[in-house]
Amino acid sequence: MRYLHGIMTISLILTVGTSVSENAPSLDVKDIPQLKQAVQAAMRNLMSYFTPNDRGTFNETETPWHESGMIWSLNFDYARWTGDTQYLNIVTQALFNQSNGIKHDFLDTSTKQQWNDAMLWPNGVPLAAAEFYGRDSRMPNSDETWMNLVQKTFEEVGSQRDDKCGGGIYWYRDREDKKGSYKALITHSQFIQQGARSYIITHDTNTLDQAKSILEWVISSGLANPDTGLLLDGTSTTDCKDFTTFQWSYNYGQWLGSLASMHKASQDQRYLDMAIPFLNYSQNTFAATNTSGIVAEICEADDSCNRDQKGLKKSIRSKPCILTFRDQQQYHEASY
Repeated sequence: MRYLHGIMTISLILTVGTSVSENAPSLDVKDIPQLKQAVQAAMRNLMSYFTPNDRGTFNETETPWHESGMIWSLNFDYARWTGDTQYLNIVTQALFNQSNGIKHDFLDTSTKQQWNDAMLWPNGVPLAAAEFYGRDSRMPNSDETWMNLVQKTFEEVGSQRDDKCGGGIYWYRDREDKKGSYKALITHSQFIQQGARSYIITHDTNTLDQAKSILEWVISSGLANPDTGLLLDGTSTTDCKDFTTFQWSYNYGQWLGSLASMHKASQDQRYLDMAIPFLNYSQNTFAATNTSGIVAEICEADDSCNRDQKGLKKSIRSKPCILTFRDQQQYHEASY
């Protein structure tokens, strides 16, 4: 019940979007029927903002493109834990459109402006669909399976790996662009998590081995410090030790989700043990008691965040819950 409690709480926080106040409606988060009713109302409100379109996204003047992928993934979590599947036809059709229709590909070969993390955000949705409907389930009006799309994207992103800085995957796909030398933590965390989740469905050991290899590189490169729990945003192949040090909550959220997924795929306890310093560091950085204990980006303290940066908190709100669910032997309470 802890996971149901957690995912519903997270969904409610994500979709209501109101500020905390003394006049806010009360909600007993231990009352599952009340919580379920509140989440259903929140999801109904969220989906009212979506108008079906050829892009398969929410209005991009209000909602960044990649956040549509997060919302579609959220819909599968919502359906799984509430039993309410009324929105899934909308979601699956949107994903058909978002993957370029009958091309079934998140990679647009007609443009150089392609980010690997921007491919992996929506790729989590067909993965969630395969988890929900089954390995061999098909996309709407197509003979293509959800897992084929997942694996195609995984391979396309994995092909962007090289030996510079000892390994790792590039963030931006065009090597001739100045952004093309950057290897961002977020891309690797997404890749690890999706590799582990794919393995659970397909039992393809090569996929899991790739996820393990990338995880080991993240640690050996210095992007993740398992002793202190510090994560760094990325590094450039022009100087492998010139790290981008600014702290973003979604790096911690995705990294924690990666470790939880690796534990589920491998049943190796060390991934859960490894997660605890990162969980503690993220809580102290983004939800410390001296800042009200509510998750916030560092830039929100002086209102210097842009629109996209304010939305990064989704990952850190959801992944500690998944991590907690995975750790059956030692329950670590995360006050997010």
